[in-house]
Amino acid sequence: MVPENIQAVRAQGLEGIVTNLDRGLPLQDGSIDAIIMSHVIEHVADTDLLVKECYRVLKPGGYAVAATPNLSALPNIAYLAIGKQPAIAEVSDVALVGTLSVRGNLVDRKGPAHRRIFTAGALAGLFTYYGFSCERVVMQGFLPFPKPLAGIASRLLPLYSWNIVIKVRKSR
Repeated sequence: MVPENIQAVRAQGLEGIVTNLDRGLPLQDGSIDAIIMSHVIEHVADTDLLVKECYRVLKPGGYAVAATPNLSALPNIAYLAIGKQPAIAEVSDVALVGTLSVRGNLVDRKGPAHRRIFTAGALAGLFTYYGFSCERVVMQGFLPFPKPLAGIASRLLPLYSWNIVIKVRKSR
């Protein structure tokens, strides 16, 4: 989380922390009601630790919501079909290589590249493996379509949608 995000969270009356997710969460066991991770898990090297830590810090019955790009999204399949690295499956923190990008080989992100890219089944399976029950998986977005058409396409062909959103719950 960057400082601007922390300020925005605090302005809403919420608490935010800055931490290295590959070292665990600096929170007490069972102290959190909900965790929201929007496009975070794919940047973490130790996804097992992150999911275990989410389970540890959540109160019984607490839930986590995670959103991440979908490996089986149609554009990623198209990249592979022409022998290119999908743009979301980066191989370097410094340069975009082996892919086609309007950015050329420039990297314009804050923080590390994507470390792991998930399918919906793999993401649900990871959380389930560490004791969560999966309550809902939503597939959304469909590149390169605009929002109205993307919504229709993602309902008709969810496997190929751009994003995965999963809601999981810790047992009571």
